[in-house]
Amino acid sequence: MYKKIHSNREPGTSIYSELKKEFGTYFNRAERCVRKIANDYPQQVFALMVFTMVVSMVLSFTYFRTKELEHSQPATRQGIHNQRPVTMTGQFGQFLETTALLQETLELKKHIEAILLKKKLTPADSAELIKALDRLRIIQKPIKTNE
Repeated sequence: MYKKIHSNREPGTSIYSELKKEFGTYFNRAERCVRKIANDYPQQVFALMVFTMVVSMVLSFTYFRTKELEHSQPATRQGIHNQRPVTMTGQFGQFLETTALLQETLELKKHIEAILLKKKLTPADSAELIKALDRLRIIQKPIKTNE
């Protein structure tokens, strides 16, 4: 099983040397072209490098970050006005998640009480009340399963 494998290749030959032998002229031509452009337009090349780094940084902190969160967080909690992703796992994560759900429950309770104290409800108030009650029902299920 641990038998040493012997190769019949020449000691001077390697993948790199064979690739260089086969495609070396193309690589040399591309290198000369890149060197000529860099020597003729050094400020523009530098500006292009800085521009691509800035664009990459902006995209990595905005667009790609949101895509990463969407793929890594299939389950999200929705509050009344905000959306908070669930990120922690394990027992401590469950504790933090349960605490956050209880805080959201208290916020929803205050919001529902504020709506119910009004003398006359508008259709918008009714819609908010239904949305808050539905959210309370959704929150109640994970808390019961954690007990």
